[in-house]
Amino acid sequence: MTLVLAISGKKQSGKTTWVNRFEKQYKGRGWDVRSYSFADPLKEFLINSMGLEHSQCHGTDEEKNSPTVYRWETLPESIRAANGNKSGSMSGRELMQVFGTDVMRQMFDDCIWVNATFRSILRDSPDIALIPDTRFPSELRAIYANNGYVIRLTRNVYMQDRHPSEVALDDWNWAEEPSTSNNSLLVPDGMGIEETWRYTGAFIDQLLVMHGLTKQKV
Repeated sequence: MTLVLAISGKKQSGKTTWVNRFEKQYKGRGWDVRSYSFADPLKEFLINSMGLEHSQCHGTDEEKNSPTVYRWETLPESIRAANGNKSGSMSGRELMQVFGTDVMRQMFDDCIWVNATFRSILRDSPDIALIPDTRFPSELRAIYANNGYVIRLTRNVYMQDRHPSEVALDDWNWAEEPSTSNNSLLVPDGMGIEETWRYTGAFIDQLLVMHGLTKQKV
C-alpha cells in the first residue's frame, strides 16, 4: 500500500524545500517516491487553455506574481468583493487562487482537485506519494480517509494574504481533531531548515516502519 504523506503550510513556509530533500534522500534507497500536487490539474488548465507561461504557475515567487493578460475588472462582482475589490492585471498566483478556489471549488465541487490527485496516486501506485500543497479541510479529510499523514509547517511570512487558500486551516485543531490527532505532526514556528528536518525525522521513521519501508530496495 502506498504511503501518502502530505505537507501543509502557507506559501514560502518551506514545503518545497522539505519535499525536495525527502525525495533526494529516499529515492536514493530505491523507493518509488513521487510528488503529486492538488494544483497540477489547475496549472495545466491555466497554461494550456488560458495561455499562462509555465513559469507563472511553476516558477519562482517573483515569476508567479508577474502580471497576466487577465484583469480583475472582468470577474463577477462577488468574486472581486471577496478578494478586496482589486483592479488591474491579475498575477499568475492570483489566477491560481481565484480560478482554483473561488470558481472551481466553490461553484462546482469542493473536492474537484483532491479527487483528481487520488485517482493519479491509485493509478501509479508508488511506494511513497508526497502531496506538498495541502491547504483546505476537505483535502485533509481526504488524506486521512485514504490512510495518509500530514506534516504541518507553521512558518508564516505573508500574514497579509487572507485568501482562503492561505488561511483555511488556521483554525484547524490539530491536537484534538479526532480524524487527525494521530496522523499529524505540527512543526513549531521559528525552526530553520535543518531543525525542521531533524524534528520531522522521528515521525517519518515511524511511518516507514509501519509501511515496511525500512530496507533499501534492490
